[in-house]
Amino acid sequence: MAPRLVASGWRRSLPVVLSPLLAGQLCHCERPDTWPLEETFVAKVPGILDCTWDEEWVRFQQTMKQNAEDGFPFEDEIFEQADRMISKHLVTFLEFHRTKSNEFFHDCDREKPRGVICLYGMLSALFVHTFYLRQKVDHGVGSTQEQEVLGHSISLARLLVINKNNCLDFYASSNWPITLAQFVKHLHPRAEPASSILDDPSDPFPRHDGGEAARTIAAEPVAPSRGPAWQARWPTFASASAKSLYAAGAPSLVEAQRLAVYITGTHVALAREPAEMLRRFAGPLLGCEFDIVLEIVDDQHCDLVGCAKMSDETTSEGRKPAGRLAHLPPVGLRELALPRFRPRWTGLDIEGFSELVEEFRQRFAAHPLHREVDLFVCSSPTVLCTLVADFDRPIIAYMGEPLLLGVAPNERDEWFVRFEAMARDERNFFACYNPFLSDMIEYQTGLAVPVIRMHGLYTNAVYTPTRSHQVLVVKGPNICVDPACLLNRFSWDEDYFHRPHSTAEADDAAARGLRRFTFFGLDELGGAPYPKLASFRATIMYPYDVALAIFYELYSMGMPIFLPKTELLPFYIFRGLHSDHHYHFLKPGFGGLNGTLPPFVPSFGIEQWWSAGPSWSAHTDFSRFPHLLRFETVAELLAALAPGATDWAAVSAAMQRFNQETLVLSSAQWAAAVAGTFAPGVGARTKTRLESSSL
Repeated sequence: MAPRLVASGWRRSLPVVLSPLLAGQLCHCERPDTWPLEETFVAKVPGILDCTWDEEWVRFQQTMKQNAEDGFPFEDEIFEQADRMISKHLVTFLEFHRTKSNEFFHDCDREKPRGVICLYGMLSALFVHTFYLRQKVDHGVGSTQEQEVLGHSISLARLLVINKNNCLDFYASSNWPITLAQFVKHLHPRAEPASSILDDPSDPFPRHDGGEAARTIAAEPVAPSRGPAWQARWPTFASASAKSLYAAGAPSLVEAQRLAVYITGTHVALAREPAEMLRRFAGPLLGCEFDIVLEIVDDQHCDLVGCAKMSDETTSEGRKPAGRLAHLPPVGLRELALPRFRPRWTGLDIEGFSELVEEFRQRFAAHPLHREVDLFVCSSPTVLCTLVADFDRPIIAYMGEPLLLGVAPNERDEWFVRFEAMARDERNFFACYNPFLSDMIEYQTGLAVPVIRMHGLYTNAVYTPTRSHQVLVVKGPNICVDPACLLNRFSWDEDYFHRPHSTAEADDAAARGLRRFTFFGLDELGGAPYPKLASFRATIMYPYDVALAIFYELYSMGMPIFLPKTELLPFYIFRGLHSDHHYHFLKPGFGGLNGTLPPFVPSFGIEQWWSAGPSWSAHTDFSRFPHLLRFETVAELLAALAPGATDWAAVSAAMQRFNQETLVLSSAQWAAAVAGTFAPGVGARTKTRLESSSL
């Protein structure tokens, strides 16, 4: 029995009648339509979204709802109410944003909210205010003062909408009768006349005809899509690498050779991925084995997912190597780097980088690994590849964050030159783990960098939904709202403060027959191991950057993933590292790609967000990967989670088929990357090893 959506007139999404009772382990269950629908409850909108503590806001919402039910006619009463509410609360509203207040965030977890700010009420009032004033201005009857007020109101509303925090993620799930998509369409710098804003609210980034300017806008160029990015280099690279490898005596090499690999970086997932792919796939394809040493400067990723607890192979200091490297101690990169690292909200600064490079080179030169290592692998930030660039060994770079991350402004031009030299060196191989970064680097430098998808097979976890009533929530920093808290508010309503507060409590509640959905934020689980993450019913992901390692890790598990609808991705993905303006520079003398919008969408970049945001969102795997579950409102989420609504086994199986198909490609890419680094002419020492191995 499928869930039933109950809507009253204007509102198409709430309340939702659904069942909290879920049945069995979903990958081994009966047909979805055989699940029982035994108990129902109505998911109510939390009062903090509708400002139910304030009678004036309640009356204003009722006026808006009635106006919406009547088809949004122009009425003086609703405009006057909006104008009055803005005038009354504007100072508090501006102070709320100026101070980055957490009051709205904390109100979610309070029995009696303080109600310092009615955030969604103010947003709705701004919509009405600008909508009506634009109508007057568009028809030539707006006074000079009204035109000035309109300009201020629109500027304020635009900054509120595009500000890179999560304040508005639940606006469409509230009872305010305007969606965020409609508001964005209304605020577009090239929006249509106000009378048509509400005709088709589905497209938040409208285009229109009329006039030469409009025709130019409608034909806005988008960044080129080359298909799989690696194809630009792959055919020549693969064939040349294979021929060169065998010409150098590679058959004997692959029969007996053990290659020593030193992997480093600041993100453990980006380091573990090449280690896993080299050992499990590239090695067998090439007929060789890899002895791998990992030295990673990373606490945050492991704190989130418990990766250090998952295996005794990897720690933040280094991976215990096998073979001839087993007895060697770490070089000590972490010890050298941490005192110089200065993390920022959306970035990383490295103090005294040249000194760090020199100290590492001296330490590595005196370390026994210096005589053993055949191949270096560097990851993020890419500038750390400089640490190993002068040791006359091949380098594989597996990039995952902005090219300029960790680069001081006064060293930027020099780094562009050094990067291009390393990337063009035939003995090196540079790749990205996501298509957005690859295309961004091409826009900055003109270099087409291959893309090798991250698989995250090092998790050794497979989707096993034993916690069928618990849902994992992956979100960015809790700047303004806490998605897990609000989702639990929707699900538990009056019982919110009696809900399970841990997965153990939720397990106990399920054993007692209480199986209402409970949502847990990834950051609240205290470094849960990967198998525990794989035990949740599904994941709800609010992507806060253009790519996230946890997305690929969960996808490879076959874990069903809910993501915002593709047309809403611009609201989410430009909140992270790639939107920091410090990383939005081009190589000296390079003017970008002709006919391509820049991929740079900085905070408060109004024009960039509207013009480039939609097209560049399509360059993310959040947009491209198949078999993802899409949503706009909480009502849609709860409906999809209800018994019989989603065939979880089928979704997971489809994801695994895609995983297997792309794994074949990725394995070949890693093998060819290694083969290319050991082609003739990549250094006397390497060539000597190849020739001696063939004897």
